[in-house]
Amino acid sequence: TFAKGKLECRVEFLYDRWQVPNVEKDPVDYSYYIEARYKFLPGFYAAVRWNGIHFNRLPVPGGTERWDFPAHRLQLGLGYRLSRHMEVKLESLWNHSDGPEDPKDNLTAILFIWRF
Repeated sequence: TFAKGKLECRVEFLYDRWQVPNVEKDPVDYSYYIEARYKFLPGFYAAVRWNGIHFNRLPVPGGTERWDFPAHRLQLGLGYRLSRHMEVKLESLWNHSDGPEDPKDNLTAILFIWRF
């Protein structure tokens, strides 16, 4: 996490190794995200987030094969903090997979958040 003035940034990286019976090599995935949030007026902010997940290749007779397909997501948001516990946010996200069929599961939403 890094913050300076009106800008706040976060980065995270995760590495997972799976122990699976009867599989010669351990399946591995790594995922990450990087996000930034900028407060441009009191209560108003804009945010962007990029994340992804990738998988290693596993040995199969005659070579290697993917055990899952990489995926990425881009999220953009605009928000307004009404009070310490409430905010309204407009958010859009675009998903992409390198799989044979990339589902069109993009989303745009208006959120009302109430923390208690």
